[in-house]
Amino acid sequence: MPRWRHPRGLALHPGNPAGPAAGPGRPGCGGNAQRAGGGAGGGGVAGGDNVLHLLFGAEPEVGFGSPGRPVDEDCWTDLDYCKAHQKWYPVSKTMAEKVAWEYAQKHGLDIVTINPSTCLGPLLQPTLNASSAVLQQLLQGSKDSQEYHWLGCVHVCDVADAHILLLETPSASGRHLCTNGIYQFKDFAETVDKVCPGYNVHRFTEETQPGLVALEDAAKKLIKLGLVFRPIEKAIKDSQESLIARGCLAPPTQ
Repeated sequence: MPRWRHPRGLALHPGNPAGPAAGPGRPGCGGNAQRAGGGAGGGGVAGGDNVLHLLFGAEPEVGFGSPGRPVDEDCWTDLDYCKAHQKWYPVSKTMAEKVAWEYAQKHGLDIVTINPSTCLGPLLQPTLNASSAVLQQLLQGSKDSQEYHWLGCVHVCDVADAHILLLETPSASGRHLCTNGIYQFKDFAETVDKVCPGYNVHRFTEETQPGLVALEDAAKKLIKLGLVFRPIEKAIKDSQESLIARGCLAPPTQ
């Protein structure tokens, strides 16, 4: 059975929503889905061995619309909140995933999506990405509670493993949260302070994500398929060491 892997996310970046970076189909998902579908023959449909299996990744909910409701694969980024606060990156990612699903339904494609939380771990690129910046700024004393931008974190290697797992699992379907639990940023900060001594990590005294329901098995769909998440502590430590090696973070004080 031919399989196609859509790269995680798109080459979309924060910016003016009217500009090319915010277009959900350029250079992104719609166009890639069309090319992949054409390569499979008959729009990627069909039956038998011509099933098209796309993997697509976009961040889960940003801006919680239903406090007290557990976050799961039915949750979507609050576009109104993001637009009001000019958070164009999650807007573009969400629009891209929606286009992917619409195109798949129209052309009979088989799509599997991965929705990771804040990805930590070794940096591959020379520049600092948004997820690693969350840890960097926390270690530098930031008091930003990430109120509407936090669900939890995941080791980037787990995200890679999830891509492979879903790509090789014909029965996989739908959206898949990829996060090692859901919890308050307050709890994350306390863990960071323990794992990375020697930094001025702010201690939050109140809830940082009001109404966010904690879940240890938020990624239960992936867990049932056999994915074993690396400990949060390892994700934090690997990310800290990588930030220091890249010159993005000063070593801890003795």
